[in-house]
Amino acid sequence: MQYIPLIVSLIFFMMPAQAFDLSQKLAECETHFKANRLTSGKGGTALACYEAVLKKDPTNSEAWLGLEKIKARYQSLMNRALNLGQQSKVQTYQRRIGLVDDLIKTRLNTPTTTKPEVFVQLGHSSYVNAMAFSPDGKLALSGSEDNTLKLWEVSSGREIRSLTGHSESVNNTLKLWEVSSGREIRSLTGHSESVNAVAFSHDGKLALSGSNDNTLKLWEVSSGSEIRTFYGHSYIVSAVAFSPDGKLALSGSGDNTLKLWEVSSGREIRSLTGHSESVSAVAFSPDGKLALSGSHDGTLKLWDVYWRDFVSSGREIPSLTGHSESVSAVAFSPDGKLALSGSRDRTMKLWEVSSGREIRSLTGHSESVSAVAFSPDGKLALSGSHDGTLKLWDVYWRDFVSSGREIRSLTGHSGSVWAVAFSPDSKLALSGSYRRLKLWEVSSGREIRSLTGHSGSVNAVAFSPDGKLALSGSKDRTMKLWEVSSGHEIRSLTGHSGSVNAVAFSPDSKLALSSSRDNTLKQWSVSSGREIHSLTGHSDWVRAVAFSPDGKLALSGSNDNTLKLWDVSSGREIRSLTGHSDWVRAVAFSPDGKLALSGSWKTLKLWEVSSGREIRSLTGHSSAVYVVAFSPDGKLALSGSHDGTLKLWEVSSGREIRSLTGHSSSVWAVAFSPDGKLALSGSHDGTLKLWNVSSGREIRSLTGHSDWVRAVAFSPDGKLALSGSRDSTTRLWNVQTGKEIAKMVAFDDSEWVTITPEGYYTASLNGAKYLNVRIGDFQVYSIDQYEAIYHRPDIVKLAIKLGDTQQAIAQATHDAQPIQ
Repeated sequence: MQYIPLIVSLIFFMMPAQAFDLSQKLAECETHFKANRLTSGKGGTALACYEAVLKKDPTNSEAWLGLEKIKARYQSLMNRALNLGQQSKVQTYQRRIGLVDDLIKTRLNTPTTTKPEVFVQLGHSSYVNAMAFSPDGKLALSGSEDNTLKLWEVSSGREIRSLTGHSESVNNTLKLWEVSSGREIRSLTGHSESVNAVAFSHDGKLALSGSNDNTLKLWEVSSGSEIRTFYGHSYIVSAVAFSPDGKLALSGSGDNTLKLWEVSSGREIRSLTGHSESVSAVAFSPDGKLALSGSHDGTLKLWDVYWRDFVSSGREIPSLTGHSESVSAVAFSPDGKLALSGSRDRTMKLWEVSSGREIRSLTGHSESVSAVAFSPDGKLALSGSHDGTLKLWDVYWRDFVSSGREIRSLTGHSGSVWAVAFSPDSKLALSGSYRRLKLWEVSSGREIRSLTGHSGSVNAVAFSPDGKLALSGSKDRTMKLWEVSSGHEIRSLTGHSGSVNAVAFSPDSKLALSSSRDNTLKQWSVSSGREIHSLTGHSDWVRAVAFSPDGKLALSGSNDNTLKLWDVSSGREIRSLTGHSDWVRAVAFSPDGKLALSGSWKTLKLWEVSSGREIRSLTGHSSAVYVVAFSPDGKLALSGSHDGTLKLWEVSSGREIRSLTGHSSSVWAVAFSPDGKLALSGSHDGTLKLWNVSSGREIRSLTGHSDWVRAVAFSPDGKLALSGSRDSTTRLWNVQTGKEIAKMVAFDDSEWVTITPEGYYTASLNGAKYLNVRIGDFQVYSIDQYEAIYHRPDIVKLAIKLGDTQQAIAQATHDAQPIQ
């Protein structure tokens, strides 16, 4: 009889893998959970059960959720024990939470195990400047003016990840210091400006990018982590390329040079000089012996870059001349015998490499040609143009003749096409325009799909005075009204023909005001979303708006260097306040409505509202003032500037009290807390910072946005903060802890999603289509199979109410009975 357990164990071990029924096992785990057999108890435990599931299926989302549920229940019970002063039970629950955490860490440290990660497909928020297919054609890489690279799964059009720098570091930066002196040598980050060029290595494991920040960056594709930065150019890097063997990199820059780099070390091998203007395009020949460059000086140049005994001559061979304007794109044919160039003169030219002779000029585009590519079989060429089209050309080299015939025109982009690429099998083409990539079937010219996500940058945010609503204004010309308690989008307000720069609620929360690049202000009914008045009078962009405390007046600031005072009831202009010599970027009313404050180039001005008289000018900033605010008692003023500082001012005297430093770039947004004790700022560096007003001390930095923070606001009770960013998200934060509670994203098709950092979400009817689930490096799925787990409007609502998702999970599972 003593052998029976052993025999049973052997039988279980010998059973085929499929005999382990996951559904049945998960049902068993749920039974343990409901019976409160969590980490101890008779008949097995939920913890051990979920561990068994994860051993068989490391990515099983229900098992991961089960671990979170166990932890949440213990957290709930521990909180209850804390309230009752039951210290022994608190210690028990702490130990058991530790058991769950230990298992999570163990499972995550298993090489094949990765917890599912739910994320919103945001896409690019600005122009797509560069693209490349991976060598196997399964992935695509894009670079954009939004400072990011994005990796896409071609077959589904799903975004896999965004390459922006280190994901775990503060402010996404790593700093290099000289130990002896303590001097900061440099900051290692993702690109800080527009990404102009991208390339895959020959094996698809590495990617290279070039940016307006004057650097190249090398990335590990599988993890999205930055490997190294190449420093050396003194101006923007506009073009990059890997050599065919992946050992060298080539870059072209606005400093008129090309640079040859050793990939393994990041060492600059040689600087190639000869162009008289910016180098806009570079390419290696298929054998890696030659390089081709195109420049704004209208020429192409061929270079000897053959790497012999760790030496490359860098000698210029012939110069290819024929274009009448700047050359924007170049490419070698797959056999290296031909070269193709695209120019601002609206033509492409086909060249014989050996002689430098122009073979044919290809005409058809009505605007500049911005991108060119050969198909991998060398028979076709693809061009992209500012006329919004792609064109497919016959460039097959038969008996030393190429027809250069236009085969077809591919239309669908609404703006300039900045980048084009063929898939490795020549069957697909990819093109990039403003915020969109499009995938095309080459044989038919049919558009297969558009790779995109969100709408535009969120430039402005505001809480309603009663704290129930939030308003966001975007570069996509719309405003979105949100219910704060649930994270639901209530409606979209449309009417502006340009980017929305600023928004404000009236004191009674019944009206909203917006300003735009279309030179107008618009007044809206919050309850209906109806436009009430369009306020016209400014001759340039309206950058800032504010309601007076009694709601009867509105104030606006514009690029026409003026402020205007408006009667809200009629929409009539009362007076124009002049005195600034530059754009008025910020305006605010004092709490009593008697004074107004404005910000412009290096100065703030204080005005008497009743007369429009300038009282005084406040100087101290060394650059443009982007934002101003009065303290709740009206005694202090706060300003944020392009110089990276906030300044606190005494209103009565105009005296600068102190300068608040900590941001590494421009300060775009500031706000006082309702009690005036705290200040919040948003910056070009992607962070929000919370400050103690009386001391000027930074309390904490709130990180999470992947791009500029353009707008910030406190909720009326001071417990929540709201931010809007160029990354197209609006985010809610817990002021006390600095934790992100939820992000709200609105899309072009009127769908929306609100999601917690843990992946729990609520969404419009079809909003979940923009959610992806990433498991490991390249496995990306739609949310469909995980919807039952992560679609939890109840948790989102509780997270916003409590200011913490973990507490929300605990309360959502608060049906717990005391543990046996």
